Amino acid sequence: MLGQALLLLATTSAASGAERAAGTYALRGSSSGATVVATTGSTAWVASAVEARVRPLAGTAGSIGLVMHQQDAANHYLFLVSTKSTALMIYRNVGGNYTLLGQTPHLTLGEMIGNEYALRGEADGAGNLTILWDGVPRLTVTDTTFASGSAGLRAWSMTADFDDVRVEDAGGATLLYDDFEDGDAAGWNAGSAWSVVSNGGGGMAMPPPMFDTGFDGGNGEVTFVDLPNWTVHLRPELKGSSPYRAWFYFKVSNLSDARETRFTFPGTSFFTQPWYSYDDEHWSALPALGGGLFGTTFSEDEVWIAHSIPYDTRHQDRLIDDLTRAPRPVTLRAFLGPRVRVTTLATSEGGRAIPLIEITAPAAGPAELAARRGIWILGRQHAWEASGSWMVDGLARWLVSSDPRADALLERARVFLVPIVDVDSVVLGASGKDQAPIDFNRDWRAAPHWNAVRAAARATAAQAAHGSYDLFIDSHCPGSSTTFLAVQPQIMVSVEYWQRFQALRAAFVQTAQASSHPYTGAVSEWGPSYHPLWYQMSFWHQYTTHPELKLSITLETATGSAVGYRQLSRALGRALNGWFP
Repeated sequence: MLGQALLLLATTSAASGAERAAGTYALRGSSSGATVVATTGSTAWVASAVEARVRPLAGTAGSIGLVMHQQDAANHYLFLVSTKSTALMIYRNVGGNYTLLGQTPHLTLGEMIGNEYALRGEADGAGNLTILWDGVPRLTVTDTTFASGSAGLRAWSMTADFDDVRVEDAGGATLLYDDFEDGDAAGWNAGSAWSVVSNGGGGMAMPPPMFDTGFDGGNGEVTFVDLPNWTVHLRPELKGSSPYRAWFYFKVSNLSDARETRFTFPGTSFFTQPWYSYDDEHWSALPALGGGLFGTTFSEDEVWIAHSIPYDTRHQDRLIDDLTRAPRPVTLRAFLGPRVRVTTLATSEGGRAIPLIEITAPAAGPAELAARRGIWILGRQHAWEASGSWMVDGLARWLVSSDPRADALLERARVFLVPIVDVDSVVLGASGKDQAPIDFNRDWRAAPHWNAVRAAARATAAQAAHGSYDLFIDSHCPGSSTTFLAVQPQIMVSVEYWQRFQALRAAFVQTAQASSHPYTGAVSEWGPSYHPLWYQMSFWHQYTTHPELKLSITLETATGSAVGYRQLSRALGRALNGWFP
């Protein structure tokens, strides 16, 4: 009989919820797996009830609940509804160990997501604890462990809105009431998983935007959703040990095709302009609207938004597949095509393979191969700098193209490419820069901490010892609108070195003239005044460690389009061909 009654509530409560007083704001908790809790009040509170209007939005295998008589995070009572177990439950948490005090029979709650309900937990002071669902008592248990404490809201593997939160004392008087109509969560101890959202003044029946970062590289925490103005306030989440909120990449759905959706990204480091995609493959710049706002009227109700065009392991895998399997058009000279060899440079601290791609022309034998000039190009020592990977990717694709200038370069050079150095941070969605215990690009020292840096240093040393080593390029993205080359200060380099650098710079300017993402000749000289660990940066390490090296530079590519990256990387390849004698 209890199951039938609760099923009836599940099918009718959406209508009853619409009859309640409609507010403009609610407190949203979002959890993709971990438990998130927002608490308020004092450990001295002797509460007789905690209640809230709740609206589960996403997560069919999670739970939402109310916390009562909390002494600390590991000691309290919990009244919850579980969509995973389809039941109402009461728990006691002592020292972080949860004990199930009782639960209702398993019930069918198929229409729970998107509907609004009233959830209430009561304590009568004599040890009787009761959970109520839409005003109807469903379960009572007895326990006398806690007699007082603060109150809270909880979500696990769920996204849910909480509104009209009320806490009553032993006499039924109100200790706290919060409808969040002030637009903030003042008075609540809530982490980044909680945000005050606007629901358009129509109560919680209006579908709000839904956000997802549960994929490789996903990052972004919503701090506020202003539905009346259809504006999302979002900042990058701190992941890993980098101190920078630089990288965001998320999917948003429930968008309107009849009104403009706007985004603002306060507190984002190294930021120029966000990009959006309807399929997570083809990207366009999100238009700037002024005042720090970006947006447009989307033609579909689901869209991906990112700091710049993402490049992750799936792009790297696709590149390797294209390089090693796709047939290459035969040139007029009946060139047999480049030799592509893919090995593992290192295994990351997270257990992920870091591929090393070698591209050159077929050689008559080991002696001819060893005589070719060595070119090393690394991308993504800083995980958020996706452009660094796009440039390595584009250069690799140009090298196996039918361009005769690529053939000419490969007949004289062996090109070694690493598209993603800090693969763990890329998968995590972390910024990576200045992470603990040391930045990847400051780890080029006698005993590097990171596996990838240690392996790259050994590999370039082996290349220099057994063959020709002529050029090293570290591919980065500064988060600016200008592409530039970083080089050692002229006073610290030889005349020959400086002349060769100027020759490459001039060739790059010329070949990039027709690119939609041009290089205009900008140069920055980096030395002791740039960074305290300047001498441990990769291009400095290569320059000082290998006297036979003719050029060691950093390429800082401005954020741009995929087409622009391909054009600029092709221009770089042509410049390299013209630069070699």
